[in-house]
Amino acid sequence: MDFWQQSHDVYRQGVLFLYLGLAHYRRGKENWQESRNSIQQGLDIFEQSQRLDLVAKHIGKLSQILRDLEAWDAVYILAQKALRLHETHGELTQLAHDYGLLAEVALKNCRWDEANQRAQQALKFLDDNPQFSSPNIGLYYWILAQSQQQLGEIQNAISNLEKAKEKTQPQGNPTFYLNILDELRSLYFSQGQYLTAFKLKLEQREIKSKYGLQAFIGAARLQPTFQGSNLSQITAEQQAEIAEMIAKASGRQKDVKELLERIKQPKHKLTVIYGPSGVGKSSLLQAGLVPALQLTSFEGWEYFPVLMQVYTDWMETVSNQLSQALNQPINQLSNIQVLTEQLRSMEKHRMYVVLIFDQFEQFFCDNEQPASRRELYDFLRLCLEGIPYLKVILSLREDYLYHLLHFKRTTTLTKVDINNEDILYYLGNFSEEEAKEVIHSLTERSKFHLEDDLVNAVVQDLGRELGEIRPIELQVVGAQLEAEKITQWAEYDKKGPKEKLVERYLEAVVADCGSEKSENRQIAWKILSLLIDNDQDTRPLRTEKELATLLQLRVEQLKFILDIFAGSGLVFFFKGSLGGHYQLIHDYLVKPIRKKKELDYVNFMTAAEQENIRIKEQQKRSLKRTIIAVIVLILGFGFGMEYRRAELEKCQKNSLIHQPTLKPDSLKR
Repeated sequence: MDFWQQSHDVYRQGVLFLYLGLAHYRRGKENWQESRNSIQQGLDIFEQSQRLDLVAKHIGKLSQILRDLEAWDAVYILAQKALRLHETHGELTQLAHDYGLLAEVALKNCRWDEANQRAQQALKFLDDNPQFSSPNIGLYYWILAQSQQQLGEIQNAISNLEKAKEKTQPQGNPTFYLNILDELRSLYFSQGQYLTAFKLKLEQREIKSKYGLQAFIGAARLQPTFQGSNLSQITAEQQAEIAEMIAKASGRQKDVKELLERIKQPKHKLTVIYGPSGVGKSSLLQAGLVPALQLTSFEGWEYFPVLMQVYTDWMETVSNQLSQALNQPINQLSNIQVLTEQLRSMEKHRMYVVLIFDQFEQFFCDNEQPASRRELYDFLRLCLEGIPYLKVILSLREDYLYHLLHFKRTTTLTKVDINNEDILYYLGNFSEEEAKEVIHSLTERSKFHLEDDLVNAVVQDLGRELGEIRPIELQVVGAQLEAEKITQWAEYDKKGPKEKLVERYLEAVVADCGSEKSENRQIAWKILSLLIDNDQDTRPLRTEKELATLLQLRVEQLKFILDIFAGSGLVFFFKGSLGGHYQLIHDYLVKPIRKKKELDYVNFMTAAEQENIRIKEQQKRSLKRTIIAVIVLILGFGFGMEYRRAELEKCQKNSLIHQPTLKPDSLKR
C-alpha cells in the first residue's frame, strides 16, 4: 500500500483496498465491519479521482456487506447513490440490483406498497431484457411475494414464491432457498393444501441433510452430502477427506469401510445386506456406500454404483443409468440381452459396476408369482456368472431373507454359492459407544452441539430396554431434540425421557395432516391406531380400502394422510399385485400410539361421564323447577278458588242488603 501511495497510483490503491475488504469478508462475520471500511476507502479513492465508472462497477460489493451487517439505513443511502451512478455508468442488471436493494429496505421497514413497487421495477428490467441474467432474480420474486402476502394477495404471493424457487439454486445459497420453501409451505398449509405443504417440508429436510444443515432426519432416510458430478476436478487427497466425511454422515463409518473392502475382494461377487426394519440399511447405501464408491478407485478402475429402490420397471432404471454413464441415447427397448451388453461395454471405459438392489423385499411384494420373478433371476445369473468386473449387492429386511431360497432353488449358479454364509452381511443396532460416536459425528457436521452429559443421558435412555440402540429411534429422538433446541441435560431432564420426545415427534407428523380445527388430525390418529395390534406389540398390514371401511370414510379422505405418513417414514408402503399395503415402520412406535389411543378413550369416557353428569344435573334442576311450578300452580289454584268463594259470598251479601223490602200495605194490594 505504501508503495502505491508513494507512486501516486490511485487506481491500484483503490483496487488494493477492495481486495483487502474482500479478504476481511471471507475471514468471517467478526471481520465484516473491517471489510466494510476497506471497501469504502477504495470507493472513496475512485470517487476522488473522478473514476465514477469504477465506483459504479464495484459499489455492489459494499452493498452486499451492508446487507449482511443489516445496516439498512446505509443500504438505502447506498442504493440511491448506486441508482444515480448506474443510470449513466451501469448495466441493466445493476439497475435491477439497485431497485432490488430499495425493495428489500422497504420490506424491512414494513412499507409493503413500496416494496411491491420496487421489486416489480427490478423484475421489469430483467423481463424486458431476457438476454441479461441476474443471480438475484429469485430474491426479487421473494421480496415481491412477501409484500403481496402482507397486502393480502395470497395467490399472487404463492405464484411468485414458486418463481423464486424455480430461479434459485440451492447450492448457491441453501439458507435462502430453505426460506423460500418455508414461506411456500406455510402459505399452502394455510390454504388447506396439506400434502403440497408436506412435500415442501420433505424437500427442506433433503436440502438440510444434503448440505449438512441438519443433524438428525427422524424416521426418514439420510441423503448423500456429496454429488459426484465433478469428480475429475477433485484431488485424491480431497476425495479421501470427502469419503471420510460421507462415512461419518451416514453414521456407519465401520460398515461403509467393510463393504468397500468386500467389493474390492474378487471372492465377494454377491453381498446380501440384511437386518431388522429401521436399522438404517437404505441410509447406509444411499448416504454412505454409493457416494463413497463414487469417490473410490481400485487398480485403475472407477466404481460406478447403480442404485435401485423401485422395482415396477427395474430394467429401465438400470439401462437409463448406464446410458447416461456412457453418454449414449436412452434405449427404449431394454431387455436382458441389451442390459448385459451395456454392462460389458462399461469394461472398455474401465468402470467397475456395482448393482445395488435396495429394499429388495419390495421386489418380492411386486412380483408375488414365481414366474414374474424369472426375468430378474436370469439377469442376476448373467451378471454374476458372465461379467467379471461387476458386483451385486442385495439389501432386504431379515424377515424376507427366506425368499432368496427360491432364487437359489430355481437358478443355477456355478460361481456363487447362495448357501455360503459368507455372502451375508448383517446390519444391526448400535452399541452405546457406537451411538455416541454417531451423535458426535452428526452434530459436529451440522454445528448442533450437544452437552456431553446430555449425550450420555440420551444414549443410556435409548439403550434402557435392549442394551443397544435402534438407529431409527436414535434419529427420531435426535430430530426432536433438534426441533426443540434441547442441547443440555437439564433441559432434557425437564422435557424427556425418550418416550415423551417420541410422542411429540408423532404429534408433529400428525400436525402436518391439517390444522387444529380440521378433522384430519383425528383421522390421522385413528389410522395410526388401526396400524397397531390392540393386544400385542405388532404392526398389521392394512390396505387403503380396509382402512377406509373401518373408519367409514372414502379412500380419498385418507389417501393424502397415508402419503404424509409414508413420506415422513412412519409407515412402509408395499405395492403388491393385489393392491398396496401400509405398515407401521417399527414395533417401538406401537406403544406411544397405543398410549395415545387409550388416552383418547379415557378423555372420551371422561367427557361422556361429564356430559352425563351435566345432563343429570340439568334434569334435576328441570324437575325441581317443574315441581315448584306445579306447587305454585296448585297453591295458586287454591288461593284463586278461595278468593272466588269469598268474592261470591261478598256478592251474595251485597245482593241481600240492596234487595227492596216489601211493605204490608203493598201486599194488601
